[in-house]
Amino acid sequence: MPEAMNDDGQALPAQMAKTITPEPPSTPISSAVDTSDVKATPVPGEEPNRAEMPSQELSNSVPPETPEPALEKGDEIQAQSPPAEAQAAQEKTDDLTMEAEIPSEAPPHESTARLERESLPDAEPDTATPSEPAVDTPVTKAEIPEEEGPTPSSQPETKPEPVEPVAPTPMAENLSAAPEQTPQQVAPVSEAVPEKMLAWQEFASPFRDPQDRPRIAIVISEIGISKAGTIAAIEKLPGAFTLAFNPYGQDLQTWVNRARNAGHEVLLQIPMEPKGYPANDPGSQALLTSLTEAVNLSRLDWVLKRFSGYTGITNQMGSKFTASTEHIRPVLEVIKKKGLLYLDSRTASDSVAAHVAHTLEIPVAVNNRFLDHKADGATVDLRLTELEDIARRTGSAIGVAYPYPATFEHLSSWAKTLDGKGLALAPVSALINRQVIR
Repeated sequence: MPEAMNDDGQALPAQMAKTITPEPPSTPISSAVDTSDVKATPVPGEEPNRAEMPSQELSNSVPPETPEPALEKGDEIQAQSPPAEAQAAQEKTDDLTMEAEIPSEAPPHESTARLERESLPDAEPDTATPSEPAVDTPVTKAEIPEEEGPTPSSQPETKPEPVEPVAPTPMAENLSAAPEQTPQQVAPVSEAVPEKMLAWQEFASPFRDPQDRPRIAIVISEIGISKAGTIAAIEKLPGAFTLAFNPYGQDLQTWVNRARNAGHEVLLQIPMEPKGYPANDPGSQALLTSLTEAVNLSRLDWVLKRFSGYTGITNQMGSKFTASTEHIRPVLEVIKKKGLLYLDSRTASDSVAAHVAHTLEIPVAVNNRFLDHKADGATVDLRLTELEDIARRTGSAIGVAYPYPATFEHLSSWAKTLDGKGLALAPVSALINRQVIR
């Protein structure tokens, strides 16, 4: 064995060589010192190795408060820590001593895991305000308000259950980064927006009969051709009378507006081919069975654009055209798309127009009587009586008249008698889908 040397390169005495041996760089002090002569002293800032210490010395491993006698000059060994460092070592040793004395249900290395957890950040994000210190307590569900639903104060109190600290999760990181949330404000429920009304509903004249009496509608056709007849119909007849405007009239929109302001419901007449055509001519824009579908639809478009504000359409003449399903169906399909009602004036007994309209689910009504094919008061009165009988039997009846002065006189007088008869005068829109369609 080589001789032990001091810092000046001089050989140490033999008895010192027995006590101290050269220390390899990687060998701990505890293995180089004879534990029979020198007590183990903690290295400053380092925890004693409990596994290498005898059990009887576990509680006595703290160095004495008074320093041991110093060795000879030049040969002394620092066998104790400075007072401050010794105090730190004392506190750690006390902790170990207390853990050794207190029974625990934790696993053998629980004390070591506890020391490691104390040095780690909290598992849940620190939600304390800057003026309040963070409290290391288990965070339960009741402490974190959900984005929706009642606030924490409105939830029943639940006993917090301890949870084992875990490493921060992505959810916890998101919560810590998000600003404090307030309870979600529920927007006031707005009123349901009603469905858009169809044209026949939008332009229909109001009608209400609490007694639900049998209804009779009277349509005055060919309005707009004669100025005198148009003015008389608008001003002399009650508003419950329906006015059907001829598309060949002049300044139609002005007359239509005046009629609607007076309470009249308005229909648009569509010129159609009669059986006596061409001797009986319905005009230059009439729908004809000899024309292609495209030409007829083009003419129909011209008529429909003559004015606005009408509830539906009715045929002017058309005894031949309305008897042909092939020709009337494309016309009624356009009427359906535009949301209009259809009144079949029944210029021919074999008309299929009402039936086709019904199959297309178009609001439909049917004329029961022409009142004045002869311009005399007796014929008008007779036809009005027939309408009353039909209304009492079926609940509804419709008549069509022309703008003759005599007709207006009889109609005005007749209308005043309806209340006493238990009958109601109504616009055409109040009678749709109330009649039997054959």
